[in-house]
Amino acid sequence: MFTSAPLERSGRNIPMRLCLATLVLCLLSVTAQGVARSKSFAHALASYTVSGTVFDDYNQDGSQEAREPGVNGIVVTAYDSYEVAVATTTTTAVGNTLGQYTFTVPDATGPVRVQFSNFGAKSSIPQLVGFQPSKRIGGTTVAFVTGTEASNVVNLGVERPGEYCQNNPDMATSCYVRGDQSDPTAHVVVRFPYNSSGTAALTPPTPLAAAPQVGATWGLAYRRSSDDLFAAAYTKQFVGYKPGGSTGAIYRIHGADSASPTVDPKPFIDLNALYTARTAGINFHARTNNYAPDLSAYDAVGKTALGGLAMSEDESTLYAVNLADRNLYSIPLGAAPAAPVAPGASDLTHTPVPTPTDCNASDVRPFAVTAYQNMIYVGAVCSAESTITRSTPKGDASQLKAYIFAYTPGSGFNTTPAFETPLNYPRHCADRAFNFARTCTRYYSALWNPWQPDIKTSYRSTIYPQPILTKLAFDNGDLILGLRDRYGDQTGHNVPNVPESRSAGDVLRACLTIPGNLAGGWTLEHNGMCGGNTILAGRDNGKGPGNGQYYYQQYYVPYHDYTSTGGIAQIPGAPDMMTTAFDSGKIVYAGGVRTYNNTTGVQTNSYDIYNTNTAPTTFGKASGLGDLVAFCQSAPIEIGDRIWLDSNGNGIQDAGEPIIANVTVHLYASDGKTLLQTTTTDGNGAYAFTIAPYTRYIIKLDNAADYSTGPLKGYELAPGNRDNSLQGIDSRATLPAPDASIGNDNYPQMSVDAHTPGQNDYSLDVGFLNMPDLAITKVHEGGTSMQVGAPVTYTLTIHNELSAGSVLAGQPITVTDTIPSGLSDVKATGTHWHITTAQTIQATYTGTYPVLPGAVLDPITIIGTLTGAAIPQIVNEAVVATPKDSNESNNRAHDTIDVHAPPLPNVNVSFQTRRPGSKAYTVNKCLVKGQDVSYQLMIHTRSSSEPLASRVPITVLDTLPASLSHVTAKGVDWKVTIAHKGKGTLVIAIYSASHALAPGTSLPLLTINGVLSKDAGSSIATMTTVSTMGTSSTRNTVANRVFVCQHPRLPPTGSSPSAR
Repeated sequence: MFTSAPLERSGRNIPMRLCLATLVLCLLSVTAQGVARSKSFAHALASYTVSGTVFDDYNQDGSQEAREPGVNGIVVTAYDSYEVAVATTTTTAVGNTLGQYTFTVPDATGPVRVQFSNFGAKSSIPQLVGFQPSKRIGGTTVAFVTGTEASNVVNLGVERPGEYCQNNPDMATSCYVRGDQSDPTAHVVVRFPYNSSGTAALTPPTPLAAAPQVGATWGLAYRRSSDDLFAAAYTKQFVGYKPGGSTGAIYRIHGADSASPTVDPKPFIDLNALYTARTAGINFHARTNNYAPDLSAYDAVGKTALGGLAMSEDESTLYAVNLADRNLYSIPLGAAPAAPVAPGASDLTHTPVPTPTDCNASDVRPFAVTAYQNMIYVGAVCSAESTITRSTPKGDASQLKAYIFAYTPGSGFNTTPAFETPLNYPRHCADRAFNFARTCTRYYSALWNPWQPDIKTSYRSTIYPQPILTKLAFDNGDLILGLRDRYGDQTGHNVPNVPESRSAGDVLRACLTIPGNLAGGWTLEHNGMCGGNTILAGRDNGKGPGNGQYYYQQYYVPYHDYTSTGGIAQIPGAPDMMTTAFDSGKIVYAGGVRTYNNTTGVQTNSYDIYNTNTAPTTFGKASGLGDLVAFCQSAPIEIGDRIWLDSNGNGIQDAGEPIIANVTVHLYASDGKTLLQTTTTDGNGAYAFTIAPYTRYIIKLDNAADYSTGPLKGYELAPGNRDNSLQGIDSRATLPAPDASIGNDNYPQMSVDAHTPGQNDYSLDVGFLNMPDLAITKVHEGGTSMQVGAPVTYTLTIHNELSAGSVLAGQPITVTDTIPSGLSDVKATGTHWHITTAQTIQATYTGTYPVLPGAVLDPITIIGTLTGAAIPQIVNEAVVATPKDSNESNNRAHDTIDVHAPPLPNVNVSFQTRRPGSKAYTVNKCLVKGQDVSYQLMIHTRSSSEPLASRVPITVLDTLPASLSHVTAKGVDWKVTIAHKGKGTLVIAIYSASHALAPGTSLPLLTINGVLSKDAGSSIATMTTVSTMGTSSTRNTVANRVFVCQHPRLPPTGSSPSAR
């Protein structure tokens, strides 16, 4: 099952020839690579499944609760230990499986790292851009699966910081008091805890603004980072603006959720002051100073001043709907958490709300605005007021519609409504609801009417519902629509000569057509059914779309079927939604809030904020409250993550690499000295800290005991910040002095940038390494004993021990081999080695780093020739080194060869002469001057010796007397040199065979010629010596003596015997 491919993938390629030579070591290396990258390979199943759910963890408690939906579109990918993606999928958008995923990891993959992506700033899906990981308890974006189980569950909680809300937040609403708003004891903006119940007499709300400070307001928006509440001027009959105030004013209440809220004396911004005096419409209240009988603002309701407000998720922009020019205004506030700065006119942008194709342009009345998942949604109605004529004084109610338009910040409106619905759906009774056996006369019907410009003066005209879409809220993607009865703001309570109003607002629900997919649009509730949920008690009651109601308990027994007044709030993930209402509790003519369960439609709580019976300037049943907003505080921030053993030293958390538990982690202030928190890694190697927003920190692993006797003993820091795109799986820590060892104030640390609320950060991982442990072996080819002249080949093999850490880039592996005397013609080669050869061989590894535990490097081959200086023994040592090697005992390798001289060959010499002019040589016993002389040397290896190694030089030295001149020598494959030696001549001849010479092998003849230059007396003598590698023997020296006859007598023919 072992192949070269996995090794190449990990950067280590073991040559097969080396494997054949050192099979055990190669198998060890292959096994080591598998263990280093995936310690569970040995137990991996053939295949296994990974599944789970990505869910919106609103409350950041780590578990998916009933009101926390799955999130579709998240990409889930599994990577094996070689960083290869082996499986990927996307969380579903299907009904009951919303946010779920599953995939199968292929056979024999072993452990995997599971990563979640495609959410956050780089998401390809707009609605996922704002998501962040939730707290670690709910899972992190990087998880690890061992692969030893057939099925595995990996969940992930995500959250949008702008949707976070603490338990039982304070709520704020605007209240109305009749008159010119001069009474400083009249509280017109108040706050109260979400869980409040009963009456204000028992648990009174906290005042935030008095009538003289802000006057009549409706739209509210809360900026949690700076604790600012914004309130927008609103036109309500019989209620003035702030004294001297403006229709275009937006007020700022600072410290709104604190013990000491304060109202800025001047508006934060005034559109009329920035642009023209009529930008937000005329102040019709100014026509009279007596607000009691003032009817001049009747038709201005919903058409002048401002409607809804909304805060962008990043709290940098406030959005406002101008009811007069029907534009959406984008008001920059500056970056959180700095206090908002009032912009100038040129800083604002305003965009007309689109006109639907099926509504007269003059009838388009925008009002509601809300921010949701990086989009802004604006609600409007088609008022059908243009259909009112003399002949049709009530107009055409079939033209009444509600629209919602999507606005992309920086881009603009989509002119096609994201949602629309007719508003001429069935409605029951606005008053005397239970006096007519579930039927209503036309005088008390709650059916929506086109907007009327003139007041009705008869008693029966106290009810004339006209729809304003004042508020939008989202519940897990489903829409909740707050419809306010315009007539409740056109009329009043306890106003002389003015009918006493009973408003008849409504709350509708529109569910996502495709669960989890905002782009798929919404479908309005129908006969008590919405999004697959059916409210049986609301079916067929004749009170809503499709003849039924989802929120079916909006009634007050025994009088009204509709008590909602258009202000709604939905705490993300909360089971209930809250709405403003009259007769909210058990007291008639009181006003407050109710909550309704989003699953059952049942009323779950109520709280009275005002009681007109005891506060007669409040508005009873005539829409006495405005908007609702929650004081959700900034989302908490958790940072941290995982400390692990980086087995392969690449700085990346690969699948199968072990964690390190019980490591001490310190959180310091940005000065690096002030210790703030301490924790230790758990059994999963994880740690976490809760930090404050907009604050810098430093994390240090600086407990000295951890390194001396604790969990980090013997480890060094893994390479950090290998790739910014890998944050979340790479090691982030560095050392202040990178080239120094850990300790003495040089400890791993990470700088933590300022985080915004909810920006949980689990990328602060720290990897550690085992120290490398290189070992070297050195062997030569051949036996333990070799002869001088023999070639020798050394093989150096280097490997990293299986139990060690990796050798990293920047920690080069070097090999040093000092060439001993007795070795000549040395050359060294090696793939992936840079080698220099002089008296010492220096080799540096240039292959792929890191070098993993168990990895075997390409070998180094050294060749040379043994010389006589090697006798009797040659020892060659090689040393391998790398910085931070943990064990020097295996860094040296020695190789010893016993060296002996080569066997000496025998020599036979023959001697011939030739008379002048003769072509034939004869054997003479005596010579005369001028006669040619010729020697033939016959050399052969001894029959009883060992073979003579190839290329061992055989040297012949032949000494000739001065009486011989014109000396030449030749022989096949002999290299001949003629030199003078004293008065004589020296013939030097060298023979080197290209192959070993077996015992008894004869060499080619060596012939030496000369001329007798003078009478030599009675004889001449020559001396021939044969040696190998500088070693000779007297047995290999031959003397020749030739008798010389007197001149001019010719010598007789004869021969002299050859001496041995």
